[in-house]
Amino acid sequence: MRPLPCIPKLTSLLRSKWERGAANFVQCGIRPHAEGYDLLRPHIDYVQIKDALMVDRTVVPAGEGDGEVAATVVALLADGFGGFFSLEPHLKAGERYGGYSGPDLFRVATHAFTAILDRHDIPYH
Repeated sequence: MRPLPCIPKLTSLLRSKWERGAANFVQCGIRPHAEGYDLLRPHIDYVQIKDALMVDRTVVPAGEGDGEVAATVVALLADGFGGFFSLEPHLKAGERYGGYSGPDLFRVATHAFTAILDRHDIPYH
């Protein structure tokens, strides 16, 4: 397992979020669940849902990339995760703030994440 560059920062925090979701890990060449979950799990309070492709770092809807989103969500819930998930899809590239989705792509992102939840019989509201 490769050491993750964010671990030293986490040692100074009491709790943390799965920062910017799986996409940031993927964009750094790290498989988030396989390489980071066990190290970071004790510190995770909430998760930002975002996914990306390893090959070109393109942000894609949750479950369509290499971010192991479903594996992470299932593992968190099996571990008794009591936090929450937020969507930060950034599906439209090149906007002023580095990423944007707008209403239509946000619906795509919402559907992609709830489809993961539905496939694993995870309730949500």
